Amino acid sequence: MMAPQPKRSEGAVDVTRETPRAGTCQECGFDWTIRVEDAIRIVVGAPGRIAGLFDVALPRPAPAGDAGRWSPVSYVWHLVDVLRFGTERLWTLTLEPGAALPGWDQDVLAALRHYDELSRDVGLRALDAAVAVWTEAARAAPSAATVRHPVLGELTTADAVRRNAHEAVHHELDIRRGLAGT
Repeated sequence: MMAPQPKRSEGAVDVTRETPRAGTCQECGFDWTIRVEDAIRIVVGAPGRIAGLFDVALPRPAPAGDAGRWSPVSYVWHLVDVLRFGTERLWTLTLEPGAALPGWDQDVLAALRHYDELSRDVGLRALDAAVAVWTEAARAAPSAATVRHPVLGELTTADAVRRNAHEAVHHELDIRRGLAGT
């Protein structure tokens, strides 16, 4: 049985948490004004930080998520997908900034991919791979490019990079909470 899913998706964005120009995330402390290179470094370091959380705290198998939260392993897989989509968005900014940028529903994707049934170790490896490709795309994307997001409006390359860095920080917190049982 799938763990309860968070009640947010790109179709119903919580702008206080998701908007790249909203100051500081009240939940995880992410600063939306961070320099792009610092945001890239956050994403680059995410696999090591997240793997370290599991090394210290988690006996196999992963505990199920609390009501309204995914399990820690499900958050790993969600972050893999976030960065894969993030890479495609960065490529859109680089190759065809006028192209459509469709939204996606994280809860539907989680259900289709059965996040709660996927391997922790494979997820951590997939996260490493997703970060490597994302990093290359983030560093190659032109800083002046913009693209239209269906919910958030016009996004710049910096917005896209910061959004993904925020996801890394926020979901590291979600994983930490899940491993602590809170």
